[in-house]
Amino acid sequence: MVSGALLLKKKMSKPFDTKLFLQKRFSKILIPLVFWSLVGWGLEQLGIRNKELGVLWFMYCLAGIYLLTPILSRWLCGASVKEVEFYLLLWLLAMCVPLVEIWMPINEGDTSLLYYFHGYVGYYVLGFYLQNYKGKGWLWTNPGKVMLGIVLLLFSIVLPLVLFILQIEVDFYRVCWYLSITVALQCVAWWSLVKKMMKAATQLPAWVGVLSNLCFGIYLVHILVMRNFLWKMEWMMNMNGIVQILVCTILTFLISVAIVGVFLKFHI
Repeated sequence: MVSGALLLKKKMSKPFDTKLFLQKRFSKILIPLVFWSLVGWGLEQLGIRNKELGVLWFMYCLAGIYLLTPILSRWLCGASVKEVEFYLLLWLLAMCVPLVEIWMPINEGDTSLLYYFHGYVGYYVLGFYLQNYKGKGWLWTNPGKVMLGIVLLLFSIVLPLVLFILQIEVDFYRVCWYLSITVALQCVAWWSLVKKMMKAATQLPAWVGVLSNLCFGIYLVHILVMRNFLWKMEWMMNMNGIVQILVCTILTFLISVAIVGVFLKFHI
């Protein structure tokens, strides 16, 4: 969503340069991808189980989205608000398929209509939409629809709890994970909340900019810190569930910041 907000434009001052765009974007992800893949391979050789390094799937996801960007950029420059909303509606419907499958079978293979609208590129376009059509798009037009948005947000939070409490057998990773309607609705809520916070802030403290420069590295290293260090500490694993989550989150963040800060200092 952040990439879509920053990279996709409603209007372009000059023709889109595909070669230059791909060179700039791939240079930012290929070096970290190769570096952390080698780190993961090295850990495996030392006998430290490190399945797929946990987060590198996102690099491949970004690469695919970058390759689509020249096509999307040209479409979005000529598309109306309603056309973008129509695409996003189909994307949201596709993300409801795992929910429908709880009660009835549905064709979701490559011959299904919604198959072609399912995937992470929807978040990319959603970020563009929320950034460029605030005050104009469907989501913002009147109080009734804002209330509907609140109801949908509550639904996205309550649904996983209901499934868990009632012990309804579902594939949790399909029904409530990244490519599910629940996560998409929560992302819209978080996006709106952060935007309002940024609007309310007259001046951001300096540490926000410093942390921003570290966040990509934090993302890449945090799984290593959590799984291969903190999760192997007996005192951590013996904590109460909620306390464990809070302590593990804080320590993972702080240790990751320290590691990436060292990398930055030595220009690694």
